[in-house]
Amino acid sequence: TRFIAVARRLVVTPDASRLGIIMNLPHRIGALSAALEVISDRGLNLAAISSQPVADKPWEYAFFVDILAPALDPVAMSAICQLSYELPRLQIIGWYGEAGSLKLET
Repeated sequence: TRFIAVARRLVVTPDASRLGIIMNLPHRIGALSAALEVISDRGLNLAAISSQPVADKPWEYAFFVDILAPALDPVAMSAICQLSYELPRLQIIGWYGEAGSLKLET
């Protein structure tokens, strides 16, 4: 079971160890491989990956990816910058740690 917290501002705690992103990929051969290569070429590891079809766009998928990376890691941020340039849509879900480590600004 997973739970999420929604807030206006994201506060990244020093113990954050995972970066969650959503990647929408174009419908073309090798699109997922190319996106994952951006991550692996920087020596980053995945903790999880899952896919969902994109509504009203046949054969297009959104991939939910957890990347193992320390809080505000410049290497992970570099990968995010490159992916945001190359993909139709990239959204950062959050940078978080283990259960109980999420801190929201009120």
